[in-house]
Amino acid sequence: MSPARLSLREEDVVRLTLEFLNNRELHISQLSLERETGVINGQYSDDVLFLRQLILDGQWDDVVEFIQPLEALQNFDMKQFRYTILRHKYIELLCIRSEAGGLNGPPLINNVEGAVEEVVQVLGELEKLCPTKEEYSGLCLLLT
Repeated sequence: MSPARLSLREEDVVRLTLEFLNNRELHISQLSLERETGVINGQYSDDVLFLRQLILDGQWDDVVEFIQPLEALQNFDMKQFRYTILRHKYIELLCIRSEAGGLNGPPLINNVEGAVEEVVQVLGELEKLCPTKEEYSGLCLLLT
């Protein structure tokens, strides 16, 4: 009896690897592999792929601008979408601030003061969009 052979295309191996990375929530590695191979694990329209890329790249203002036409749709909750995007932007800005030495620490990058101003601005926008006061308070606590 001859041994069984399994024949896989390279693209299938890449897709399996992408799915593995996604299941393990290794999104940065997944994104790197997608960019290097040009293989995306899923069937998405060009618009969805573009939006996904903006989100993964952290281009939050561009995400909100790109999604603006959907505001006219009756079933699209633009307020919730903006809240979600701004929350991610806020957390990313806090991470940048933290890596740069904190609000009161010595600035390790030239743009720390600009990042702090942007944190305050985004927090102000989030106050208007937060579903509850408790959630807003939780976001404020992240500053400490």
